[in-house]
Amino acid sequence: MSFYMAESVVLYFYVKLVRKESFSNIGFRESGKWRRFCILGFVLAIFHNAVGLAFSIFILGLKYGFYLPLYIYIPVYFAAYLLISVSEEGIFRGCILGGLLNRYGVKSSIILSSLLFGLYHLGYPFLLDWPSGTITIITHIFYSFTVGLFLGYLYIKAGRNLLGPVSYHFSQMFFNIPYLWMGATLGAQPQSLTSQMLLQLISTLLHIALNTIQILIVKIFA
Repeated sequence: MSFYMAESVVLYFYVKLVRKESFSNIGFRESGKWRRFCILGFVLAIFHNAVGLAFSIFILGLKYGFYLPLYIYIPVYFAAYLLISVSEEGIFRGCILGGLLNRYGVKSSIILSSLLFGLYHLGYPFLLDWPSGTITIITHIFYSFTVGLFLGYLYIKAGRNLLGPVSYHFSQMFFNIPYLWMGATLGAQPQSLTSQMLLQLISTLLHIALNTIQILIVKIFA
């Protein structure tokens, strides 16, 4: 939490002191079809989580048990995930992507900002755990890159409005049932390292495919 609080402070001072702008200028504003994109972000996040949960239970064989009681989870994680979604969307879509769009084309700007978003999710300690940890973090970076592509596209389709991306980002974390019901056990999942790594790769590819589908849905309905 301390990291994301610091991240939010950096965002605040960057916008106010360096860019000398209001937060509405980078996308935090109630304008255009912002309600429509907030609803779309929420629905797509629930869709993504439902498919991912079904896959983890029925294909990977994971079983979930309560990790925290709901009366603790709801207020704590609501505040935490709201802070994360606002700070990350403000930085990567509002400041970085918004700044790139002022200099480069739409496709180049989305790809470059998404690469930075993927590298931002690099967990260095995992690289020391070869091969499983290294493969895990590489797949996670690539998955985060595709998340950046979707959120960047949603940001642009919303008229550079951040409320839609924030709605998706927050909902995707807060309503992610495996995060809500921590303490997953392997169940019938194969125990060999190779099998587990293969299933992890398949799971990552599923989420990447879902991000691609979400881009197509936004393109059609937004």
